[in-house]
Amino acid sequence: MDARLGWALAALLLCGEVAAILATDRLAAQPVAFAASLSTIAAAILVTAWCVYRRSSKRWSAVLLSPFAIAAATWAVLFVGRPIELYVFPDHASLALGELGFDAAALTHAVALAGLGCAGWCAGYIVALGRSERQANASAPERRVHWGSAVLALAAGTVLWGTLFVHEGGLHALATSAVSVRADQRSSAYGFIGVWMVQGVGLCALTSLLRADGTDRRPLRMILAAAAVLSAAGAVALQVRGLAVFAGLSALAVVLALRPPSTRKVVAGAAAAALLVLGLAFAQQVRAYTARMTTTEAARAAAHTPVWADFASDLGTFDDLVAMSELVPASIPSLHGATLREIPEALVPRGLWPGKPLGVDARAAAYLYPGAAVAVPISLQGELYWNDGLIAILVGSLLVGAAFGMIARVGLRFSAGSGPFLAYATVLPFTHAFLTRGLAVMTENLIFALVGVCVAAMAFGFRPQAAARRRLTLARWSLRAAPGDVDA
Repeated sequence: MDARLGWALAALLLCGEVAAILATDRLAAQPVAFAASLSTIAAAILVTAWCVYRRSSKRWSAVLLSPFAIAAATWAVLFVGRPIELYVFPDHASLALGELGFDAAALTHAVALAGLGCAGWCAGYIVALGRSERQANASAPERRVHWGSAVLALAAGTVLWGTLFVHEGGLHALATSAVSVRADQRSSAYGFIGVWMVQGVGLCALTSLLRADGTDRRPLRMILAAAAVLSAAGAVALQVRGLAVFAGLSALAVVLALRPPSTRKVVAGAAAAALLVLGLAFAQQVRAYTARMTTTEAARAAAHTPVWADFASDLGTFDDLVAMSELVPASIPSLHGATLREIPEALVPRGLWPGKPLGVDARAAAYLYPGAAVAVPISLQGELYWNDGLIAILVGSLLVGAAFGMIARVGLRFSAGSGPFLAYATVLPFTHAFLTRGLAVMTENLIFALVGVCVAAMAFGFRPQAAARRRLTLARWSLRAAPGDVDA
């Protein structure tokens, strides 16, 4: 172990210890305790950012294209920004938390639980990340696009999600009550795989277009445009805006890897992203209102809703963490690992097992919103705490962080534009999902995404044989690399 890694782990251990102390002190209602709990998260993010930067050969591009970047953004919003908002404006709390009631001690306790998980995740991540070697080549070799099979994959994916849309009520359900489309999407794996097949074709077309040398650019643009339109249509039809956002983040990773933008493009992209976030929040508010009014009426109501309220459902993960941390184990018994044992069970299709558990998000909803057909995310820390307390948070977060550290270690070694990097770009946005939602359900959804994208990639011409040769080339290059090529 090098000295820098040792210092980073020591700092993360200190953050975890402080968070654990604050989490067990039920009288921590003083502002200094609340500030200290927030500081554990901020310190864990900064220490890990410095360590990842050093262990990535001082390449900020490798940091930005890593799961840690998404994790840091998620924690900064949910576990730093949202707690401060609730501390200053307690009336902004979600419905369940507002009815339950909370005080500064409850906020401190929840933030401390989050801080313990952040420290554990970061420690596992930097240990598994290792030292990142520089890529041997800037991009993968050119490949021949299989136009017929690419179009066939696009059509097949559309048929799959379109079939699910019709099964869930079609245009009538979308127009009268959009939320009903999401109310009971069980045994729907084929539909989500179809959405990812369409999005996978789009990612392949984008990758090929960015690497095209002037030939076949027009057909690539046509396929990319068609995939974008059909992906957006699938997201609206099935009311799964999250899948569209994940596909957008995967596309952004491909663009950043192949065409690093100028400062002007970064500013323009940030402005476009801000508008997109507002639009997605508005869409979410419209969908929520359709539970008790038509879609047209919901759109009018959402237009008169305060902007901060549009983000209540997205930021409500922390609110629900506060609520569950106050109820467990005093009023709600611990699960003793029940949802963790459901992770391998998630791989069984619901069509073969109709009684398959719905996941921790549905369990939480049954307590916080009884009778409502919703799923309530309580974060990775919330699920682990509900299972077995502080020890589960520490060990579970450490393992999940190590898993994503290994994903970054392997994925970032492949050249941009290659099939394996495309798979890595698909996995990358799921960092947010695994930090906020149930582990079992997100494992299932990740498999759907990989299956859909891999089918699309095979149809487009991304062959596994080429990936295997690429791995061999990278392995040989790594053995030839001199020790001085890696900055510790």
